[in-house]
Amino acid sequence: MRSLLPLFPLFLLLSILPACRLAMDIPDGPDAPCNGDGIRDANETCDGTDLGGFSCEGLGYHAGALACTTGCLWDTTQCEAAGYCGDGQIQSPAEACEGPELGGATCESIGYSGGNLACGDDCALDTSGCDAICNSDGFKDPWETCDGEELGDTTCQTLGYHAGTLTCTSACSFGLESCMAEGRCGDGDLNAGFEDCEPGNAMITTCESLGLHGGTLVCGDDCMFDISGCQGSCGDGVVQSPYEVCDGTDLGGTTCESLGLHPGILQCTTACAFNTTACGGSCGDGIVQAAYEQCEPGQNNPETCRALSHFTGKLCDENCHYDESRCLDATQVSAGSQFTCARLSDGTVRCWGNNTEGQLATGTTSIGSNVPIPTVSLPEVLSVHGGSAHACALLADNTLSCWGANYYGQVGTGNILTPVLQPTVIAGLSTVTQLDPGGAFTCALLSDQSARCWGRNHRGQLGNGNMVDQLSPTSVQLVPGVIRISTGTAHACAILEPGGALRCWGDNNYGQL
Repeated sequence: MRSLLPLFPLFLLLSILPACRLAMDIPDGPDAPCNGDGIRDANETCDGTDLGGFSCEGLGYHAGALACTTGCLWDTTQCEAAGYCGDGQIQSPAEACEGPELGGATCESIGYSGGNLACGDDCALDTSGCDAICNSDGFKDPWETCDGEELGDTTCQTLGYHAGTLTCTSACSFGLESCMAEGRCGDGDLNAGFEDCEPGNAMITTCESLGLHGGTLVCGDDCMFDISGCQGSCGDGVVQSPYEVCDGTDLGGTTCESLGLHPGILQCTTACAFNTTACGGSCGDGIVQAAYEQCEPGQNNPETCRALSHFTGKLCDENCHYDESRCLDATQVSAGSQFTCARLSDGTVRCWGNNTEGQLATGTTSIGSNVPIPTVSLPEVLSVHGGSAHACALLADNTLSCWGANYYGQVGTGNILTPVLQPTVIAGLSTVTQLDPGGAFTCALLSDQSARCWGRNHRGQLGNGNMVDQLSPTSVQLVPGVIRISTGTAHACAILEPGGALRCWGDNNYGQL
């Protein structure tokens, strides 16, 4: 049998049943005239690629490419491969059902409350037998999500939104527009007033910025900060070391006494720091607590080292008790011009008087002092000696350290630098046994019984055979055997051995030589 459709009945059938597949069986007989010129004539179904505007879909098939046979008849081979409604098979997605085969669907599975589901002639589900989803009677039936203003107990909040007004649509489904405008946790937008954070978004907030002590802050599934990874905060009643020393009534076992204070009541501030105002004071607070202390360091205490016939010292010890062993006695003293220096029993030096040239060795040229004050940068001293406006100290290692006025190199640093504010070790002198600074020069005796002088030499007071100033120690032209040397303003003398012979040199305007 060969399929042949007269044109007029075909057009009439297409206009009545467009969704049905068009086919007619005709008896065998001679083929219709077909000239194969590619132009569909009135007596031809098709000719070549001229299909008369028809396609597989137009013939009721779901897809495919319609072709024309050499006999000018439709070739539906590819159309049939795509299937058509009524072929007994559900062709998804073009068909939802096929005859009695509904593909497992029921009225309930597609959202109706019940009833009988059928398959239409167009292979689409026929829901006319299903019970209505929404009857819009204002009463919520069991199969309805909502109806009118009847929403059950559901709100925007119970649906997970932050706020908003839930409505019911004409299809008895929830209207979420107002809810969605308020946002919900997890929507990627930080909704201030409802959320601390959004999971997955970068956070600039930290444990510390929340007033906690550190750790790792995370965003919880509820869009609120999860501080379980932080290390607590001041005020939670638990001491978090090292951030807190106390918290509320938890003092961590600390007492006034363990803090070095006198007995009393230790408290904790709201900043988790100790409040010691109710303790009994402490040594060093400037107030003598008679029950615990004899004195206060640095204060005008009734007892002093001077009152106990010592030169100087701090009679009050760090425990606020008198300790006479802290007092110091002067073991050697030397007076310069307008200043004085003394060596104390502990090997240190105190100076007082004028300080315009730094002769007190305090590191500055500030105004002088009328009380002994410590020098700076001096190790253990054997003796100290003052000149006109400079001074030198013989150190325990037999080196020499000088300071003060240096207009003529009398400090011995190798240059003219005025003033030298801190004691400076003189290079090249390591075996000094005795020294004496003069007016603007200095002389020293070495262990080999030779002498060295330096500084001003306008009167030949350096004893080196000329009158040129020397910025560093230079040898005095004396035979060996010097056992003592002494200087004046611009001259010097030395005692020699054996026999105690005396040699002098320098200025002799008044016969001082």
